[in-house]
This record gives sequence, C-alpha cells and structure tokens, in this order.
Amino acid sequence: CSVTGVEIDATAADEARGRGLSVVQGSLEDAAFRRSLGRGQFDVVIAADVLEHLTDPSPTLGCMHDWLAPGGAAIVSTPNVATWSMRARLLRGDFTYEESGLLDRTHLRFYTWETFHELVHNKGWSVVERMVDAWELPGVQTLMFDWPNAAALALKDRPDAIGRQLVLGAGQLVSWHQRMAKRVGRTWPNLCAKHMAFLMRPA
Repeated sequence: CSVTGVEIDATAADEARGRGLSVVQGSLEDAAFRRSLGRGQFDVVIAADVLEHLTDPSPTLGCMHDWLAPGGAAIVSTPNVATWSMRARLLRGDFTYEESGLLDRTHLRFYTWETFHELVHNKGWSVVERMVDAWELPGVQTLMFDWPNAAALALKDRPDAIGRQLVLGAGQLVSWHQRMAKRVGRTWPNLCAKHMAFLMRPA
C-alpha cells in the first residue's frame, strides 16, 4: 500500500517529504496541476475537509473520476452548515469567522447535507455510504450526555452500592442518548449531522 499526499504549501510539502512521505506540491484550483496527477493512479481518493477551502470544488470533483483506478472509490468529508447550533447563531445575527471550526476563516464554501448530495450527484458521483462522526441535538447533549458523564466520573471511586448504582444509571443514560441521537440524526440529518463524510463511487 502506498499513499500520496497533495499539499499546497511548499514548506509543508518539503517537511512531509523529509519525514519519508510521498507528497506532490500544488493547488487543486490549478487545472494544469490537476491534470498532472494523471489518470487511473489511485484506488482511493480522500478529500478530508478539502472542498470547503476551494473557490470552486466542481473541477476537482470532476477530476477525481480521472484519478481513480477502475473499481476505485472516493471519500469526502465536510462540515454541515445547517445544524441546530449554526441556525441559532444566525437567528442571533452571528456569522463571525473564527480560527477553526465550521466558520474557519479559510472556508470559502459551505454545505448542508442536502446541498452536498446535490453537488456530488451533479458531478457524476453516487453516494454508497454516509458517515457522521458527531450528531448534534440541542439541549439534549448537556442534559443526557455531559451531566451523566460528569456524574459517572465523579462517582467512579465511590465504593458503596449507591455509588455503583448511580454510575451504572449514568452509563445507561449516556448509552441511551447515543442511540437516540443516531436515530434522531438519521431522521433529520440536515439539522443534526455536525460533520459528515461520504463514500462515493462513479455513477
């Protein structure tokens, strides 16, 4: 198995090569650079939190077809701008850029669950698997996950039976919340999928 990375910054690319990694330096915004990556070179192409940093991601999504070997697949991830917390911020009139996170200063594009599916479909991709690394449920996170977790941590060294029962109850509540979060999230992914990833194949 071999891995080739793409890095826009020349200094970072040199540092990666110095650590024994295979890296090509260039910008995915550059059509000539995209062509230089060849055809049929890779079994898997991974664009992890990349597309939101591009002025126009469509050409890159198109070229990903060319980069893949027959039977290959692509994995793409991006944050979801339509979650509960982001909508609440917009209701307050808050769209302040930050150093990291959803409103990272370097983000040029923003996607929802639905608009991302539309984007990749229009570029000839079929989504075969959807992955979410964090579900967002307003208020429920604190009530049914953070507080029980904190209680279990505080009581874990308590030797008596009551302490053990409280820890068990808190753990069960956390487990229930996780199952419920996934169920609700899958019902309303546009509201609840905080960060999403997609396994795709050419349509």
